[in-house]
Amino acid sequence: MAKLDKAVQFPVHLFNWAFLALVLISAPYVASLQLGGVQLVATRTAQYLAIGGFGLGVMLNFLGAAFLFRGKAKLRRLCWQWCFIHVAFLGAILLVFWGYVHFDWLREWLSSAADSMGL
Repeated sequence: MAKLDKAVQFPVHLFNWAFLALVLISAPYVASLQLGGVQLVATRTAQYLAIGGFGLGVMLNFLGAAFLFRGKAKLRRLCWQWCFIHVAFLGAILLVFWGYVHFDWLREWLSSAADSMGL
């Protein structure tokens, strides 16, 4: 039974890592699409995509923990861990989306560092 759990843990990890990469890479990419210098997608759309993606990740891991791996404690724990990871990312995205967290300080620091380097 332990070998079966290990054999199922790998696809769960693989799916979740791939899903995180997909959401974290595709949302900013879609938001930066331009055609002739005109931005095709609003920045809010990228945030909506990220919110929806992380929400879907939470839902899928919750369903896996609650129903799919009902009798397997290790796999349920793994799904709950991934569920909480997706919740943390979702919370961070929502805090930025609602305006509670700003990264203006980072933009100013990077521009001052670039100015001091002569870039």
